[in-house]
Amino acid sequence: MNLDRLAKMYYENAKRIVKEIKENIHHGKVTYNDYKLLRTASYLVSLGVEGIKQELIKLAKSCSGCVACKHSIPCPQNPCDLTCRYCELGLSQNKCNKFEPLIS
Repeated sequence: MNLDRLAKMYYENAKRIVKEIKENIHHGKVTYNDYKLLRTASYLVSLGVEGIKQELIKLAKSCSGCVACKHSIPCPQNPCDLTCRYCELGLSQNKCNKFEPLIS
């Protein structure tokens, strides 16, 4: 996974979530957590792909593990959280031997 593709995945996730929650608001089917997620997703959409990319670079420089690895993808459980990642190789962070830096 390269940085551009990862940023685009987060952007697309955020756009999808904003659309879904706005539809749910229209039908009166939202929770407090939906509103929190809507705020986060709306912020990511406002950043755009390039803004998300810059945030991912900052995180990769300051964090270790999956957040700094090029094999990471957005976490399915929280697809708008830039610090929550899942390994596209299916490896656990504790048993990973395939770490490659997201940025050089």
